[in-house]
Amino acid sequence: MRVKRLFIGIVLISISSLFYLDILISDFRVTFALVAMGAFLCLYRKVNPIVVGIIISFTTYFIRVILHVIQVGDLGTITYAFLPEMAFYVAYGIIIKLTIYRFNLYKSEDIFVVALIGDFFSNIIEITLRVIYLGHVFNSTILPTLFLFLLICAILLIVF
Repeated sequence: MRVKRLFIGIVLISISSLFYLDILISDFRVTFALVAMGAFLCLYRKVNPIVVGIIISFTTYFIRVILHVIQVGDLGTITYAFLPEMAFYVAYGIIIKLTIYRFNLYKSEDIFVVALIGDFFSNIIEITLRVIYLGHVFNSTILPTLFLFLLICAILLIVF
């Protein structure tokens, strides 16, 4: 039963990553997977969030590459464009493990703060990788937009 729940959670989180908002940097997307992964990890605490983050990073990466090939018909250099997103999911899993799991947080206020800050720092890691390794231009106007979207995601997580 445990493997079945994990598999269903992975599939739902991966599918939810297809719902996204592009924000100012090429190929940088903030996805609904933020909410799905956070909700899954808060509700089903028998799984290791780092392992879930690693699995989600690979499944999401492969889904993006496959969809790109189907839509465009060419692999090209797009395989590199989606790599930094993998770091987001791993970082988010680590943050959840070190906060919500480690301190056994259940209160909505605590989870809200961890989700907001965890999402923000995980996204900063992804943006940094995009700027350093892919040469994307960083625009400081992304931060307020990102924070507003993550605030909405954190609220949705608490609602779920």
